[in-house]
Amino acid sequence: PPVIAPPAVVAQPAPPPPPKPAIRRGIVRLAGDDPVYPRQAIRAGIAKGRVLARVMIDEKGNVTEVIIVSADPPRHFDKAVVDALQDWKFKAEGEKYVAEIEINFSLKD
Repeated sequence: PPVIAPPAVVAQPAPPPPPKPAIRRGIVRLAGDDPVYPRQAIRAGIAKGRVLARVMIDEKGNVTEVIIVSADPPRHFDKAVVDALQDWKFKAEGEKYVAEIEINFSLKD
């Protein structure tokens, strides 16, 4: 009688790792200075502000683009945030990613 081989066992591939969030929060800068409190905000009597910025980070941890998502009060702190964040450096992850960073401004007495 013919011999029938048992069915071949096919190894199942390991499940893929969970996807990284599309927009990361809570990332830590490795280098770069804090934004400078804008003189025009001081002259306008603005004692505090908040800016939410979206940053595009390349494979090497460099910021390639800064987009202001929201600002309170509007437009007073945007340039200071963009200027500072463009020089920030983050952990190199070997791939591009997007992060959101909240910057809070406060005049200290």
